[in-house]
Amino acid sequence: MKKPSANTISAVLAIAIGAFVVLYGVSTYRLGTIQRMGPGMVPVLFGAILSVLGAILLITEYFNSARTELPAIAWRPLIWVLTGVVAFALILPILGVVPATAFLILISSRADGALSIPQALGLAAAMAFLIWVVFGLGLNLPIPFLTWRL
Repeated sequence: MKKPSANTISAVLAIAIGAFVVLYGVSTYRLGTIQRMGPGMVPVLFGAILSVLGAILLITEYFNSARTELPAIAWRPLIWVLTGVVAFALILPILGVVPATAFLILISSRADGALSIPQALGLAAAMAFLIWVVFGLGLNLPIPFLTWRL
């Protein structure tokens, strides 16, 4: 039995994720109409589009004679980025979105080592500031930007 190619695995994952989003959206949220869209309309449409694109990729991969091999897993970026996302999720309810964003960027910047520590600190500070300006001042969203909860 042949090993599945990278495109085959990607296509099957896209179909599965898209189908899950469609089924969850239809069973959980109201769709509404095109003139008056409900909260489930956009996720269901995006899930359907993802499934269709996955099906197209699967069909073209079936007729493609050149197979793409599975790439080697780059462990360092995977670990650093996932650690950054977990840190963001843990820090967000305690300190707010601005510090959580800064920590996410600082930790994730270690993934490839292209940024020095001072550059990563500058990027984290700039992005945290932009998050506050755009979502806090500009859009006036009611989210905790800087808190201290233990």
